[in-house]
Amino acid sequence: TTAQRINATYATDFLNAHHLWGATKAKYYYGLLDSQQELVAVATFSSRRKIVRNGIPHRSHELLRFCARRDMTVVGGITKLMKAFV
Repeated sequence: TTAQRINATYATDFLNAHHLWGATKAKYYYGLLDSQQELVAVATFSSRRKIVRNGIPHRSHELLRFCARRDMTVVGGITKLMKAFV
């Protein structure tokens, strides 16, 4: 499998078909494709946000959605998608 950035329409269609709560608006969309170039998992991320922890400001992204196809388990899928995003 390979992780790469995908367009919003492709990700939204996949999430609406496979995620319990459907799709949500996001800034970044990443997909995991198998050897036949079929989408098997999707992760969506927010834009960078300012977060204050212990009085120290940080900038961070949020994982908004992760979903694999309903009929399969993708071992290590979230790890590959996170590495592709970062």
